[in-house]
Amino acid sequence: MAEDNQTDMELASIIVSRLLPKAEILKAWTGKEVVRIFKENKPDLILMDIQMPEMDGYDATQEIRKLDSQNRTRTPIIAINANAFKGEKERCLETGMDDQITKPIVSSMLQHILDKWLFMIEINRSEENDALPLNLSISTKKIIRSNK
Repeated sequence: MAEDNQTDMELASIIVSRLLPKAEILKAWTGKEVVRIFKENKPDLILMDIQMPEMDGYDATQEIRKLDSQNRTRTPIIAINANAFKGEKERCLETGMDDQITKPIVSSMLQHILDKWLFMIEINRSEENDALPLNLSISTKKIIRSNK
């Protein structure tokens, strides 16, 4: 199961780097790392794996939403979930996520989600006259292991 999550998220990283070659992709292995990276980097978009060690995607999303409310921002969080069961998307939305992609990751589906949410970010930025560079955060489970 962990290997499947790793493969799915590696594929997502490859697809994103091809679709958005200038995007900075920040990778996290655990839910706690996602929250830490969010605090340090304020990414424009988060692809949130639901199944992560230490803190799952639901709990990490709730922590990020608390930080968003303190900063009066709302970072789009897209759930990446293996469950396509009825009610799962609603659970993601109730937790504070903005959208959901089910595994396996398909390039056209990921492109649609990125187009949709990055377009919304650009609209909001143009309204605020904000020209910050684009960062993209992908939460993953063990994408990079330097010593294993």
